[in-house]
Amino acid sequence: MGSTCSIDIQDVGADCLLSESSVVEEFQQERLSSSTQPYVELSLRGTVFASSSSCPVESVYTFGDQIGTGTYGHVSKATSKRFAKEEKQDFAIKTMLGKDPKAMNNGRDRFFAMTRRRIFESERQLLAVLEHPHITHLMGAFQNADNNHEGPWSLVLELCSGGELYNRIVATNRIPEELAQRMFWQMVITVAYLRSSFIVHRDLKPENWIFTHPDSDVVKLCDFGTAIRMPSVSSRSYAAGGTLAYMAPEAFEEKGVSFAADDWGLGIVLYTMVIGRHPFKSANQPESVVISRIRMGDYEQQCEQWSLVSDECKVLVSELLCATEVSRLQSTSALHKEWVEHGKICKDCRNLALGLQLVELIGRFSQLDELQRAVLVLATRFPTPAKPHTLPGGADEHSIPWYDLFLQWDSDNDGRLSSADIVSALSILPGAKNETDPDFDSKVAAAIARLDVDQSGYIDWCEWCALPLLQIALSDDIFASKEPVASLFRLFDAPTGDGVLCVTDLSRIIAPGSDSMGLVQKWGEWSDITGEYKLDMADLCNVVGKEALVGVWM
Repeated sequence: MGSTCSIDIQDVGADCLLSESSVVEEFQQERLSSSTQPYVELSLRGTVFASSSSCPVESVYTFGDQIGTGTYGHVSKATSKRFAKEEKQDFAIKTMLGKDPKAMNNGRDRFFAMTRRRIFESERQLLAVLEHPHITHLMGAFQNADNNHEGPWSLVLELCSGGELYNRIVATNRIPEELAQRMFWQMVITVAYLRSSFIVHRDLKPENWIFTHPDSDVVKLCDFGTAIRMPSVSSRSYAAGGTLAYMAPEAFEEKGVSFAADDWGLGIVLYTMVIGRHPFKSANQPESVVISRIRMGDYEQQCEQWSLVSDECKVLVSELLCATEVSRLQSTSALHKEWVEHGKICKDCRNLALGLQLVELIGRFSQLDELQRAVLVLATRFPTPAKPHTLPGGADEHSIPWYDLFLQWDSDNDGRLSSADIVSALSILPGAKNETDPDFDSKVAAAIARLDVDQSGYIDWCEWCALPLLQIALSDDIFASKEPVASLFRLFDAPTGDGVLCVTDLSRIIAPGSDSMGLVQKWGEWSDITGEYKLDMADLCNVVGKEALVGVWM
């Protein structure tokens, strides 16, 4: 192992990216030349959030301070112009530039624009379907209507105001091990979810883990610009990409990378948290030396900080930073390590006394029609009064701990709940089961099937979060203002942009086989001009208005 430990983490910051003139260009060229279209899952979210609006992003959002920069553009704080003044909510808007300011019109402009457009489309379509409590939410996308080949392109994202993990490490020198355990558990369940979704992030580093709030230790993963979806568990990607100092050894061996590349990234982030510096890079070392150390798994173990780390943590680091890919610890296995389990932030809910309240809420949701259920599920991505209740620690003793229940019941850590998972958990939850009803389990299973709005066969995070949103909407008319209904209306109307929703528009957002015509007639109005029923934004607000959200338990 190395003999010194003289490099501060500040020497391995955001500027340590692969040169765009070399490996990153190779990565983008491979993407551009691929005959495979970017991944779009045929789901409710994939259909709605993968759409781009052609109206100027400035017409919908007011831009504030720039809060981040990167190789492909910048991130700004923004507010929606459609929220009432007293309900202003902040967003993060990632803007990808269409022209290279360094290109000097020398022929690089076209390639620059093509690569950024491809990154925009890939990240947009991946974030459209990803749904996890520790991944930043996508809430919309905009592109230049006049020339969408030249940009700029914008992604509207959830704002996490606590800043980057990188900056917190710099400010505190290192993260105390007990706190690092809590953060790392969140990271591992996130990567396990990505693995179950066949996605490799390929750029796990402290800059890409951000805190929800300044005083919070809850982290979320961002920046999926170099992420790739694998066709199968045995697939490999031979496209280069990411940050050189955080790349796995196999990336330099021309063997391609697999899901194990993210396990390696977890190891580097863990080491950096508990030590306060990068494991492979020392001051003023040339890239060739850094790459050589990475290929050998030669991380620094001679510094004083390393001696302060527990033996359990050291073993975990060694198993994740194993240079031999097939022997490297997988994220799914890391979750069962005692050191990681001690960082688990969701509490035990087996004695929760709110079971009956939960069952009744699932039943109420099941009584809503297809459009109501779809709007509620999609609205969970936006800032709503229910958001705080779905965060870790967001529940008090009198409210349902939505975050804790979801993660506790997710026994295989794939970020999803099956109907069997929920029925089984409810059967042992105090007060949840009606012992006098022999058909209780089948009734609950039928209600849960209605919660599976996109008919994927499981309940994902946004479908689960629709329950606390409904709970609040039943007592307070939270959708009376323009947002988030206005944003959803714009997404629903994206294919035509004509300002109304017709049968064709609804067919995109509700389950196959549903009565789109009946729903339009139920909620919309007849248009003498077009000779059909249509919904405007006021109609969509009525769909999820307090008066309309009245359900009767089975």
